[in-house]
Amino acid sequence: LNRGYQTDRVSRVDMAVDLSAADLDTSDAETRLKDRGIVIRRAQPSDVEAAAHMALAHFSDAWRYEVADAIHYAPIPLFIALQEGRVLGFAAYDVTGPARFGPTGTDPAHREQGIGGVLLKLCMRDIRDRGDRVAEIGWAGPLGFYARAVGARISRAYWCFSKSVAGSVP
Repeated sequence: LNRGYQTDRVSRVDMAVDLSAADLDTSDAETRLKDRGIVIRRAQPSDVEAAAHMALAHFSDAWRYEVADAIHYAPIPLFIALQEGRVLGFAAYDVTGPARFGPTGTDPAHREQGIGGVLLKLCMRDIRDRGDRVAEIGWAGPLGFYARAVGARISRAYWCFSKSVAGSVP
């Protein structure tokens, strides 16, 4: 602060998930969703653009870029929920760092159906199955959801600082 940085003094938190202890079974939830015409699967290359568009439409331009970046990984670290070919939800991992979950989102009109939980657990299962013991949920929220769904615990809290550098260089 003494050097001209500003902060909104809002805490952001990351959460850690112990992948050996987390219940990552999705079979019952996937069956319930499938009965409603919602299919959840790993995104194919042809799905990434639609998922990125959904991220922009309901969340942010930054999330659009992060979701679109999933195309550069193999396997694609992105799971999607589809109904009649329309993306209802997405969850990515590794696009903001190794074993790091996010971004993730569900169309507001389709929340409270279990879509987000299935997407989360599929990502966590992928991270676990490749040998990682802990996954991190970056800038986590809602905290209670992650704690209940996969036993996540707050691992880091921080403030963001910024400083205008315009006009400071001769």
